[in-house]
Amino acid sequence: LGQTWSEPVLALIKYNGVNRVVMIVGGGYDPLYDSARPTSANPMGNAIYLVVAYGANAGEVLWWSSASGASEPGNHVTNAALADSIPSSVKVLDRDGDGFVDHFYVGDLGGQIHRFDIKQVSASSTTITHDLVAQLGRRGDSEDAEDDRRFFFPPSVALMADGAQQFVGIAMGSGLMTSPNDAVVDERFYFIKD
Repeated sequence: LGQTWSEPVLALIKYNGVNRVVMIVGGGYDPLYDSARPTSANPMGNAIYLVVAYGANAGEVLWWSSASGASEPGNHVTNAALADSIPSSVKVLDRDGDGFVDHFYVGDLGGQIHRFDIKQVSASSTTITHDLVAQLGRRGDSEDAEDDRRFFFPPSVALMADGAQQFVGIAMGSGLMTSPNDAVVDERFYFIKD
C-alpha cells in the first residue's frame, strides 16, 4: 500500500454465490511521484483491493490485483497493466439494474483508465476481469514530458445511448495535484465511449 488517498467505495457484489458488501479501494499514492514518474517497476500503491466490509469476515481481503505478486495468496491476480499508483477512488456501476455492481472504473498516475468486470460465471464461481479502456499519458506511446498526464480523482460514468447503440460514458480530467501550477504537462479533459 501507498499513502491511503483513495476513499473506500461500498459495493454490493455477488462473489462465489454469496452476496457480499465490500469496500473497493485503490492502492494509494507513492511519494516518488512528487518529483517525477518513478522508474521502478512496481511503485507503492499500484493495486486494487476488494475488502469484506460487513459480517463475520469483515476486514478480509476478498480479492486484489497488482502488477507483481506471483508468490501472493490465491486471492491475488497479477495484472501487468497496473504499473502505476492508484490514489483515486473507484467509480462503480450496476449496468443491469439488479442491485449488484457489474463494473468499476479507475484511473492511475500513468494516465490510464481501467475497467474491472465482476461476472458470476456459475452458481458458485465469480471472475473479476480487467480491461484497459484508455492510455492517455506516458504509459501509452509517448515518453514526452507534456504527456505525463495523471488521474488523481475518479471518473464520472453513466449509462448512455447514441441512437440504438448503448455504451458507458466516461468523463475524466487529468491534473498534477502535487504541483498544481505545473506548466509543462498538457492537461486534458476526456469523454470516452466504452
